[in-house]
Amino acid sequence: MKFEYNKEVIDENLQEVFISTPLFSYKEASKWYKNANNTAKEYSIKYNIEHFKVCGIIAALSPQKSWPENLSITELFLETKGEYSKHMPVMHNKALSIYNCTDVDCVESVLNGRKIVNFYNNIMNPADNNYVYLDVHMLQLMTSDISIKSCTTKQYDFLKDIFIKFAEKQGFYTSTLQAILWCYFRNAKWGK
Repeated sequence: MKFEYNKEVIDENLQEVFISTPLFSYKEASKWYKNANNTAKEYSIKYNIEHFKVCGIIAALSPQKSWPENLSITELFLETKGEYSKHMPVMHNKALSIYNCTDVDCVESVLNGRKIVNFYNNIMNPADNNYVYLDVHMLQLMTSDISIKSCTTKQYDFLKDIFIKFAEKQGFYTSTLQAILWCYFRNAKWGK
């Protein structure tokens, strides 16, 4: 199926999911990124490593992992000072490079991908509305196409811009609204 650049359809899809989302989904997800940020701060103190690095390591070790798995392998990585992570070598090596970064630009350069850089920034500063994490669930939600698995940089930027405006219109931080809609859509999709 061809990706359609239709802002009205995407807005309608977002609105439909937004008004369908039950209150318990709001409660479950509304503090997701704030809690992720707090966990990163706790790890930062516990393992004496800068907060921005911990956020980057969490993001680097997130692909194909559930949130509990992500935190478990992140903590193993930090406990062992980068020796172990129980993740694919490419992701472990990204985390190791981030462990040695000196600034935020370095972290973003190592992560090197729209989706993962946005995820990193949502964890790092949940109140920054310039970032939107659009994974496969969000792509499917926004396009109403459950076969879509990825998008181009141009498509990502198009969807991100629409989502930022939608979140602003609804009065939410982008990270908060993304987490709310993501949790509801994923749970509805998988029958949870």
